[in-house]
Amino acid sequence: MKHSGFYGIKTANDLLAKAKRDYDKLKSEHSNIDLAFNFFVTIEHMPDWLKMDRQQKKSIKNNSHVLRVCSHLASGIKHFEPFDDYNSVKSTQADSVYEEGIYEESVYDRWLTINLDGDEINKFQKNHVTAVELGEMVISYWDNYINDNNKA
Repeated sequence: MKHSGFYGIKTANDLLAKAKRDYDKLKSEHSNIDLAFNFFVTIEHMPDWLKMDRQQKKSIKNNSHVLRVCSHLASGIKHFEPFDDYNSVKSTQADSVYEEGIYEESVYDRWLTINLDGDEINKFQKNHVTAVELGEMVISYWDNYINDNNKA
């Protein structure tokens, strides 16, 4: 099969635009696990669409705590749990803003939360980040990377 893209997604810019659409949906539905899944799996493939070799991929992930956490999440999604060399994420959960038992379930505002581990706690300067916060950071990272390198 000749590579001709996927329904109009042919370049790294196209893939980033798809990730941004996924992210916009996730911001609106911040407790939707399916949207978070789609977003993090999509964004994990940016280096491939930028035609980075294995060494380049490793280098940018080693230099970006945001990419390390996203990669850890995507690896965990793909393989049910990440490989042993990932140590950025301790766990994931859907947190409620309100204390259980006080409000009815229908008024709970749940956020998908990523509990950080290892050096990432220091890099983020906190022990957890929401999927929406991480999404904003990784979109910004790739926007800046593409603009700085004109590689899309």
